[in-house]
Amino acid sequence: SSQLYSRAATTRALTEAPRAALGPPAESLAQGFFASMGRLASVCALGALRLLAWVAPAGASPDVADACVASACAAAAGPFAPDEAPSGMSLLQFDRAPTGKAPPKHLWTNRAGGLAASSSVPYAALADLTVRPAWTWANELGEQVRHSPLIDAEKNVYICTTSRLRKFDSDGRALWTHHDPSWRIRTAPVLYRQSVYVVSDGVDDDHIRPKLSAISLDSGEAEWTHDFGRVHRGRDAQGMLVFDEKVVFGVLRGDNSDGTDTIMAASAVDGSHLWEYSTDEIMWNFSPSTPGDGTLLFSSSC
Repeated sequence: SSQLYSRAATTRALTEAPRAALGPPAESLAQGFFASMGRLASVCALGALRLLAWVAPAGASPDVADACVASACAAAAGPFAPDEAPSGMSLLQFDRAPTGKAPPKHLWTNRAGGLAASSSVPYAALADLTVRPAWTWANELGEQVRHSPLIDAEKNVYICTTSRLRKFDSDGRALWTHHDPSWRIRTAPVLYRQSVYVVSDGVDDDHIRPKLSAISLDSGEAEWTHDFGRVHRGRDAQGMLVFDEKVVFGVLRGDNSDGTDTIMAASAVDGSHLWEYSTDEIMWNFSPSTPGDGTLLFSSSC
């Protein structure tokens, strides 16, 4: 949130006063002040930075602006009300934007495109379908491909088969392949931040043991894998969702032999179990979505 106090008065004092009243020294001060604001605002490491902009009298040294803003930064730790701003000063209060690298904006993150799972995109479709593809993948091993490819922010393409995940660049060059012989992938993987999330179904004494893995987009190596033990899962083609640091996918807890009757949520940081929600009926080809407000949407009937 941001609050700006006495901005109009300060602007008038610096820009609208007659030249005879301000004079060249005051104009120089104004220029120096705004330059100082830019320099000091970029280095003040305060969670909520408060800057006091003093309008100095004509003839004051431009160094006064530096001293004024620096002292305001030093005193910014203590909160004060707008009407407590010292006379001749204006108060500019704002929250510093979060630091760190912004998450990438991947182009096609999961089944049906994105969090809304609507398959809606803002891109124009190719009009001439007689044009030859720019590149193809021959699938030399003849593996089963149940899910559509994923596309990251740099237009790299990820193709998932039963036990392999491959990454290609936008020109079709293979960048890496992650192969796990224990994988039986029936759920569409998801791109989230700098990882591909994969739910695989291993078999242990005729019991399916789902595992959640995070695969690095850069190296293709597993960052971590979490085993959920003997949790039954259906063999239909399912979707999953990753949002708000949570991974949501379907499992079977009841007497049903296939499909999904329970929603499981796990941490996107380490795969640890968070919560489960049991529905009152079976769901086929489970495909969750969210409008982005922290809620989860799904259909319990085909």
